Amino acid sequence: MLAGIERSEERKDKYLQEMQTIVNIKGSEVTIDNSKTEIKNMPKISVELGDGTIIHGDFVVANKIKDSFNKVDSSNVSDNLKEILKMLATEVGKISKELPKEQAEQVANDLQTLTNEATSENPRKKWWQLSAEGIKEAAQSVGEVGKTALMLLTKLIPIL
Repeated sequence: MLAGIERSEERKDKYLQEMQTIVNIKGSEVTIDNSKTEIKNMPKISVELGDGTIIHGDFVVANKIKDSFNKVDSSNVSDNLKEILKMLATEVGKISKELPKEQAEQVANDLQTLTNEATSENPRKKWWQLSAEGIKEAAQSVGEVGKTALMLLTKLIPIL
């Protein structure tokens, strides 16, 4: 008769396992337990970088920029390279606000790839060059807002 009775801890664990869902946000698509939903008008967020700069924008873009900034900040690269990359992350945040969503996501991806390569022990030239070119194009497309990013790229390329 007692064989069917579970302890409360076992019931709680079983319930939590049943209720647990996997949530993945990518762009404006949200996946919950393999069921995809498109979110229209993904909310804008504010993310603060380690230098006090606040990035306002799309959730994915702002977080990629923040992740890039944090990766640089915790890396073992030279102080000069670290400073240029952190400033570039801040400038990409400013640029992304001026771009359409798809272009903002692409420039955030370019920053992420550039950061990954620049902070690795053996940066792959083709990868960081392509990413730097993507950031350069985005910076040029926003005019005055992108000038500082262009200047930082000219300092960064000889170092890499």
